[in-house]
Amino acid sequence: MKFGYIFLVILVFLSCNNHEKKVEESLIPESSNDTSFTETDTSLTRNISHADGPYFEKNEKGIVLEKGTYKNGKQSGKRYLFFEDGKIKTEENYSEGNFEGPFKEYFKNGNLYQEGIYKNNSMTGVWKTYYETGELKEEVSFVDNNENGPFKEYHKNGKTKYEGTYKDGDHEEGEMKVYNEDGEIIKKLDCKKGICNTVWIKKGYEDVKR
Repeated sequence: MKFGYIFLVILVFLSCNNHEKKVEESLIPESSNDTSFTETDTSLTRNISHADGPYFEKNEKGIVLEKGTYKNGKQSGKRYLFFEDGKIKTEENYSEGNFEGPFKEYFKNGNLYQEGIYKNNSMTGVWKTYYETGELKEEVSFVDNNENGPFKEYHKNGKTKYEGTYKDGDHEEGEMKVYNEDGEIIKKLDCKKGICNTVWIKKGYEDVKR
């Protein structure tokens, strides 16, 4: 729950020298066999020296696992990562080697896993995650790579499950509400720096936990 896995993405970015983020949906290729990135294009390299221009990388089976573009020695524009079967895993946007613009990540079944926006190399605005079956799971507000602001989690039927506010990271602050699958409030908590105490609970729901 929440967005702990997103920070794994950031760690990958730091350890791999700016390697991971995404692009606008209208620019997503149908598959790794997009003709604009075929091996017969002599302008492409195998990502050995990251020379300026388009590049791609393939596995031993010949399936493209990554493709993108370098400009002035830095990652620029679109970058795609793929699963071993050639399906899109992530879509990223870069500007002068930094994350800038839309980011999307997918489940292996092709459904969207998470999406958000980067500005000046920082996660910002509302980031969303989804259930593997496609339903919206969570919305969290980010400022400078930290959870800050309102958040909502949802049941698979689309009804709100939790709603509250994060402050300075993954720490609930202020009132948080808990709902059942019918959209009925069943619990209220008062939170300070991520520690929450129940202040009200609907009769019959004493065992409900955050």
